[in-house]
Amino acid sequence: MKRSILITGSAAIVVLLLASAAFVGGRLLGDQNQVTGEGSGPRVIRGGPGGTQSLEIVPAEELPSAPADVRGLYVRREDNSLFVGTGEFMLNIRDGEVISDYDGPEVEVVVTHDTVVYRDKTQYGTDEAEDGKIQQVVRPGSLEEIGKHSLISAWGQERGSRLFAEVLVYKIPLD
Repeated sequence: MKRSILITGSAAIVVLLLASAAFVGGRLLGDQNQVTGEGSGPRVIRGGPGGTQSLEIVPAEELPSAPADVRGLYVRREDNSLFVGTGEFMLNIRDGEVISDYDGPEVEVVVTHDTVVYRDKTQYGTDEAEDGKIQQVVRPGSLEEIGKHSLISAWGQERGSRLFAEVLVYKIPLD
């Protein structure tokens, strides 16, 4: 009799500990912003104490209406070439720390004197989203500002294994 009570009590304690750990883990993971790139375009996944919200980014008027030819994460710069990590990518921002990753090939994006460069100034952390969508805002930008973890979108002409950019947009994390 005592043995069955001990086993039942131990099982109940284990279940309560697991439930508590799941609750605390969910709260910790929910307090972050994540940008993903896949399919039709980038999405922002905002999390916090109130839950998780996925937002579609409505492209700015200044940008081409077609999907970007290259979309991904900045890897490095060599002269007028940006190397962009493509495939499915993730940019996770939590407590001022940025973690990024991609699973596709690196693509060389060549920037010429004719390339129009924009900086994405969209404020993803605001509550201005309407119907799960947020309007992208872009301003004139500079290649000198692009750095680690920047999100890159480029439209242009493919020549060999390079994309010669006509339009390039970058988003600096924590901007």
